[in-house]
Amino acid sequence: MRTSATSQFAPSKTYTRNPAHLAAARALLLWARMNATRAFAVAARVLAVALLVALPACTGTPPQVDYVEDAVTVCPAGAVVQGIDVSEFQGAINWSAVKAAGKQFAFIRVSDGTYQDPKFATNWAGAKAAGILRGAYQFFRASDDPITIADQFLAKIGTLGDGDLPPVLDVEVTDGQSAATIRTRMEQWLAHVEQKTGRVPFIYVSPGFWPNLGSPNESHYRLWVANWGVSCPSLPAGGWSTWQMWQKADNGTVGGISGAVDLDEFNGSLAQLQAIAGGSPWAAGYVSQSWPLASTPMQMMAGQTVAASITLKNTGTKTWDSNTKLGTTQPRDRTSPFADGSWLAGNRAAHVTGTVPPGGTFKFSFNFHAPAKAGTYNEYFDLVQEGVAWFSDPGQGGPPDNQIQAQIVVSLPKFSGAFVAQSFPAADKTPMMLGVGQSVDAWIDVKNVGSDTWKAGTTKLAPTPRDQASPLATATWLSPTRVSTLAADVPPGQVGRFTIPLEGVTAGDYTQTFALVEEGVTWFADQANGGGPADDFLKLHLVVTDAPQDQPDGGAVADMSDGSGDNGDPGDGTGGNGDTGDGTPPAAGAHHGCSFGGDGAPTGLGAFVLLFALVLVRRRVRC
Repeated sequence: MRTSATSQFAPSKTYTRNPAHLAAARALLLWARMNATRAFAVAARVLAVALLVALPACTGTPPQVDYVEDAVTVCPAGAVVQGIDVSEFQGAINWSAVKAAGKQFAFIRVSDGTYQDPKFATNWAGAKAAGILRGAYQFFRASDDPITIADQFLAKIGTLGDGDLPPVLDVEVTDGQSAATIRTRMEQWLAHVEQKTGRVPFIYVSPGFWPNLGSPNESHYRLWVANWGVSCPSLPAGGWSTWQMWQKADNGTVGGISGAVDLDEFNGSLAQLQAIAGGSPWAAGYVSQSWPLASTPMQMMAGQTVAASITLKNTGTKTWDSNTKLGTTQPRDRTSPFADGSWLAGNRAAHVTGTVPPGGTFKFSFNFHAPAKAGTYNEYFDLVQEGVAWFSDPGQGGPPDNQIQAQIVVSLPKFSGAFVAQSFPAADKTPMMLGVGQSVDAWIDVKNVGSDTWKAGTTKLAPTPRDQASPLATATWLSPTRVSTLAADVPPGQVGRFTIPLEGVTAGDYTQTFALVEEGVTWFADQANGGGPADDFLKLHLVVTDAPQDQPDGGAVADMSDGSGDNGDPGDGTGGNGDTGDGTPPAAGAHHGCSFGGDGAPTGLGAFVLLFALVLVRRRVRC
C-alpha cells in the first residue's frame, strides 16, 4: 500500500535462496581459503558475496527484505475472488472499467495517520456506483493517538451498509515506536473500530514485519497478508491458521487505472465475500456506558447497588425488539453475582422496550448489586436475540462475547448490617397493637457483615429521617433521636440485637422507620464507610387504641430478607426468623411464626385454646 507517489513501504517478503546459488558461493569461498595467492582469494570472496546478493535480485526479489525461516504457507482453499487496493497515487480511476476487468472488490485508503487521502470520497462513491464491493483502510501511525485517528477514520466512512467490507488497519511501519507501544495502540484502534461499527476489522501485515511486534496473537481479527511474488502466501506467526485477504503484487495492471496498482485475492467464493460485505442480521456497535472501561476497575462495597446502563447501536439488518436482550457471557447464560430485582433473570440484565430499527440506538439499563464476598469480579455481556442467535455467533456482526466487560472490585464496608429477624409484624402486614398505658419491648436482630466490630454504646439504632425526634420516643430511649445500642460488642459475622421500647401514650396510627448509625463515624447507609442497610430498611406500624389490648403482638417474627439480598442482606441465605445462619440456635426470645408468650409457656388465651384442644382429644378417644 503506497504512502507517497515515489516511495512505498513495501511489505516484507518471504523467500528461499536458490540452493544452486548457495552451493556456488560455498565452492568459491572454499577455493579462496585454499588459494595461496591473496589477490585471487580476495577476488573469490567478492564474487561469492555477489552471487548471494545479486542472484536473488535477478529473479525480481528486492535485495532489502526480511527473511522468515520455516514460515507456514497456506494456499487458497478453493475458489478465490480478485480485487485491488488503491489510494490517491492511482490518480483518477475509471471504476466501471475496473469492474469490467473482473475486479470484484476494492479497498480504498482513507488516511495515512492524520493525513487525509484527498481521493477517498471520490473513490468510495465511484466503487459503490460501479457495483464493486468496497472497503476502507487506514495506514497506521503508532505515533498518533489511536482513538483520535480511529474516530477520524470512522467519520469518513460513515455507517457501513450492504456492499461494505469490514474496516482495515494497515500495519507495516514502526514509526519510531517500541513494539509494546505499537501493540497497545494497534489493539486500541481495533477494539474501538469494532465497537463502533460492529464489524471485526482486518489487520493488513506481512509475515516479515509481524515479528517486529513480538508476533502477538491477534487471531480474533481477520488477516490480510501481504506477500508478493509467491504462488501461495506465508502466514505471520500470530495465531492465524489461514488468511482471508492476500495482497499478492504491488505492480499490477488493471483496466481503468493508469500505472501500477496493488493486486489482492479473497480466499473464498464471491458469495462468501458478499456475505461479509452484506451486513449481518444481528449486530451491534458500542456507543457509551455508565461504568468505567474494563481497564479501570469499578469500586463497590458489598451489598451496594449501582445503577448501570450501556447504549448500543443497531448495525445489523434486523430490527431489535423485546427479545433483544443483554445476556451474560464467559460463559454464556451464567448467573451473575451482581443480578438483582432490576434484572429479567440472573443471566439477562435488560431487554429492548419497543423496537430499534437498523441505525438506531438503545440504552440498556439495569443495576449492579454487589455480592457479600469481597474480591475482583469480571462481568461480561453480549446481546442475544432470544431463541434466534447470539450477536457473536458465526454469520452475525458481534460484538464478541468478551468485549462488553465490567471489572468490579468489591470491598467489605467498615460498617454494614444484614437483617436477620424482628419481633413485630412487617409494616405492610398486620399493624402492631397497643392500648393506651401499655408497653412492650420490641427488638430487631442484625448481622454484622462489615469489616469493623460494632461497639456497645457507639453502634446505635436511630429513627429516620435522621436526627429528627420520633413521636414514639419514650423515657427508656437513649434520646428522642436514638433508640438503643448493643448490650455487648458484635464482631464481624455475629448478630447483634437492638431493643425498641414502645409505650401506648396517645391513641393514633404511627409509622416509623429506623436505621443504624456508628455514632460520630457514619450512618450505615452512607457509602464512604457504610454498606447499608438503607435508612428506611426497618419500618414499624403501630396502632395505639384507647381500649387495652389483651395481648400486645410482641412475639411474631417477620422475615424481611427472604434470602434475596434486599434490606441489606447480602443474599447468602443467612437471614430470617431469628436464625443467625452460622449454625447457632436462634437468640433468646426469637420465635418461628406466632408464639403464646415471650418465655415460651402458654398463657392467657393461648392456654385456653390448648386446654380446649386436649378436651376434644380425650372425648374422641373415649368414643
